[in-house]
Amino acid sequence: MHLPTPLFDPLAAIVAKRAGLRFSDRQRWLLESRVAARIAARGLGESAPAYVERLLAGDEDELALLVEGLRVGETRFFRHPRQLRALRRIALPELAATCEAERRPLRVWSAGCASGEEAYTLVLLFAQARPSLAIEVLATDLSPEAIRAAREGRFDAERARDVPDELRSRAFVEDGRTVLVRDDVRAKVRFETHNLLTDPYPRDRDLILCRNVLIYFDAATRARVTEQLFGSVRMHGYVALGYADRLGDVEGVEAIRTEEGTLYRRVEERTSVLPPEPLPERTAPRRSASTPGEPPARPPLEVAERPAASRLSPSARLAGELTEASGVRACQLALAPLVAAGGGTLDLSALGYADDASGEALARVAAELRERLVLVGTSPGVERFLRRHGVVPPATLRRSA
Repeated sequence: MHLPTPLFDPLAAIVAKRAGLRFSDRQRWLLESRVAARIAARGLGESAPAYVERLLAGDEDELALLVEGLRVGETRFFRHPRQLRALRRIALPELAATCEAERRPLRVWSAGCASGEEAYTLVLLFAQARPSLAIEVLATDLSPEAIRAAREGRFDAERARDVPDELRSRAFVEDGRTVLVRDDVRAKVRFETHNLLTDPYPRDRDLILCRNVLIYFDAATRARVTEQLFGSVRMHGYVALGYADRLGDVEGVEAIRTEEGTLYRRVEERTSVLPPEPLPERTAPRRSASTPGEPPARPPLEVAERPAASRLSPSARLAGELTEASGVRACQLALAPLVAAGGGTLDLSALGYADDASGEALARVAAELRERLVLVGTSPGVERFLRRHGVVPPATLRRSA
């Protein structure tokens, strides 16, 4: 199939806006082939122009399916063994020594993890090399379907063909043509949906793998994602990219080149070379309800059902990184007085990252308090997180106090 330029260009533009995927002239065939596959899968005898027009008119469900098809790539356990050897030989001894001295687990982020094989591979690789080292892997991907498959942990046996024999029994329960990742391995990986273009990044990672993701981005997007990746890794932490990913000079980053591949190590604090996010517009403060001439619309917390609670207007704050059970507990503690009072203000100006479990905890309270829960001080990334998890709406969002 060949899409003429008047069809290809606007379609490529909405795919880029939706998922950050951009196609050079050499990659044009990929978008065209996925369009042909989607038309065939629909089985409606639709023409290519009619299909593209459907997407341009706003068919979000079909656009999501097309994007999913574009992002599907070949993946398997212990892929890129040379780079894995470099991680084990160069990065792991230093990182393990630091973690053991600080009596904490090794914190790894597998960004763009697809269906999870890379994340599970890291657990197996490091457990074999350093059995006493505790490890926590955060694995994220844009695709909810990929994350669901990763959490299930069941794979075609062919994808496990490169797993060393001595690790197979430790890694899997084998069942004919499929393998199931064992519970103790799955327990060390937390899977979350995450968009590298829009969502807040986790912080203080010892090691980040983001392999063969940057190749899909244009130069400006690639620079911003790279900046954020190195901002997420701890001082002297490592970042591993795919062989096809190209990284130019990055201030404060040392490239360690070996015969087994290149690793990048953060060696100093850096001043960002990227423009800052625009500051949110400040809104004029509301006048007191007793001020003559007050408009009839009242602030969200001033509701007739609970006037006493509204006048109290309690406030709480969430800050830092909220993950797993501790993140949910932090949300519960912060929100408890707001729930008891029937409403209040939650300051999120210092919130850096929250996982799906924390988002669900916020959504449950938002469903109860609705517009009486007011969220303030959010960054653009946090705001997108709140909307994705159904916190806003029904809660009220104010970008400043």
